[in-house]
Amino acid sequence: MIKYFIEEEWFGIVFRDPVTALTNLLTFILTLWCFRKLRRAELNEIDSGWRWFFLFMGISALMAIVVHGFSYYTPVKVHAGIWIFMCLVQGLGITFAQRATVQRYFSEQNKKTWLLVPVIQFAVFAALLVTIQSYTVTKIHVAVGLVPLMVWYTIQHFSGNPSGAGIASGILVASLTAFIHGFKLSFSDWFNYNDISHVVICIALWLMCKGVLRKNLATATAE
Repeated sequence: MIKYFIEEEWFGIVFRDPVTALTNLLTFILTLWCFRKLRRAELNEIDSGWRWFFLFMGISALMAIVVHGFSYYTPVKVHAGIWIFMCLVQGLGITFAQRATVQRYFSEQNKKTWLLVPVIQFAVFAALLVTIQSYTVTKIHVAVGLVPLMVWYTIQHFSGNPSGAGIASGILVASLTAFIHGFKLSFSDWFNYNDISHVVICIALWLMCKGVLRKNLATATAE
């Protein structure tokens, strides 16, 4: 499931891809900060899905520390189970972001129907992931979930809603990871394409968090 580049023993503990585990830890810390920031901001109920987006992305990153850094200690079946659950949690975070957008912008008449779309997408994603067990399934789910949001918030930005820029730009930055992974851009085995992608994702998540906070502030001011 996971290809590792480095295996080192430090203080009697075997680490695999320690920098990858470290950048996953960085992602977890950032998403936890975003979650707490949004929680303290007292988001409107219809925007609260963004809070859960960051929480689930953080839990996924935390699990990735075990998947990447400590795979030496996890039997194959256990490793596969943790990996699948990690991907499902990440996918669930995307679903919350989709539903938060529908809750905010869609009319009551259309909302019930469109709120089902992310749920159906997640169900299909989960079934394919468990069956195929390929991270490509997760990447497709993330792309199908976030690219339409990027387009939507870009339109919102150019329609006079400045809060959309942060979310749209964050998703745009996150999309760079597809290029990094696709071409396996690495400085070395110690700082490989996974590590670079995690740093890029941290930047993207920070931009998205700022965008959500700005959107919530703009909504509160308007009300």
